[in-house]
Amino acid sequence: MIPKEHDWGEMPYPTYGYKKFVATFGSYFDFKDQLPKTQNYDPTKSLKYNVLDILQNNLQDDFILNKSLRNIVNNLINKGFINTMFKKGSSILSYELSNKTSFCFPEDVNDEKKFSFGQLVGKLLDRNWHFAFSGFPDLNHNVFVS
Repeated sequence: MIPKEHDWGEMPYPTYGYKKFVATFGSYFDFKDQLPKTQNYDPTKSLKYNVLDILQNNLQDDFILNKSLRNIVNNLINKGFINTMFKKGSSILSYELSNKTSFCFPEDVNDEKKFSFGQLVGKLLDRNWHFAFSGFPDLNHNVFVS
């Protein structure tokens, strides 16, 4: 019922399209104001999955494989990290790489108390440099690597 041109980036939580469904960590009630034509929502057509069961490979379902659900959870966590970093505004700069987004500070904010290893932004000869970071979930070890 949702138009194809709908902007999913405006949702309060990250989303992931799967077949004719939308996967997210939120519920219908978190999205109903942003989605057109959702007044006819039928909760019996929603599927709920326990993330712990997915991470422990304990999920058995005829609709979707556990591996696919792990990939969806991975994607949602990654999108959540990126969205959070973009919300930092001008205090964090972003740079698109071939398969991920990296972030850096526009100026050196290190006062040696936060990071003991040195500068986060600098200049070498005629070139400026920035310490950049990115993040990704590692669901095999249940950690988020930055």
